[in-house]
Amino acid sequence: MSDLEIWGCPDRLRSAGSESPEHLWGKVALDRRKREEREPWFPGEYRFERTAADRVPDCMILGEAVNRWIEFVAGSEQPYREKTREALRLGFVIHWVFHKDHHDQRWTARQVLEPELAEPFELGSYDPWEDVLELGTPITYKNYEFPVESMAEFRPKLILGYRAGAARIGRLDDGLDLGIDWFEIHGWSFRVKRIPRVPVTAYPEPSATAREAAKMKGSHAQ
Repeated sequence: MSDLEIWGCPDRLRSAGSESPEHLWGKVALDRRKREEREPWFPGEYRFERTAADRVPDCMILGEAVNRWIEFVAGSEQPYREKTREALRLGFVIHWVFHKDHHDQRWTARQVLEPELAEPFELGSYDPWEDVLELGTPITYKNYEFPVESMAEFRPKLILGYRAGAARIGRLDDGLDLGIDWFEIHGWSFRVKRIPRVPVTAYPEPSATAREAAKMKGSHAQ
């Protein structure tokens, strides 16, 4: 049984299910550092235990330049690869942060993630007893190869887990508003832009001159 106790923790930091004090401490430390503006902290809105598509990150930070997804690991098994790909698809960089005593999980995460990491990479670490919190290297499109396994990954209703509005995707007249502006893949910046579909009937009829020229071209071809 753990000797670590946390008093006065706001409910907004707690997960819906059972949670160890070791896991909860990571979120408490992150929240405290933000309030104190003590490293590591980032400007932006901190959202703890809030739904993102079909996942519930320990913390999402919606920043001015970068959105961050932070996962603390202190005993429970994690789908490292699946969560990493989901975070990147949703426009976040992701930090994996491990309790100092969970060496086996740290090793497992490296085995799963390193084959697709294109650059040197450090997992985060935290120690409640020493008040240490290091977020490590974020996984981004710059250092993660992200092999495409199916074109279905690029269909918004599928990649965002769109089910009964769970992905918070707004409806537009002729499509979906993904809320995406600029993003980056392998150092190249791209922009997602919505282009309205033009009804076929909206195209102008060809002029009489154009129709006559088409007839003349057809007769010469024969």
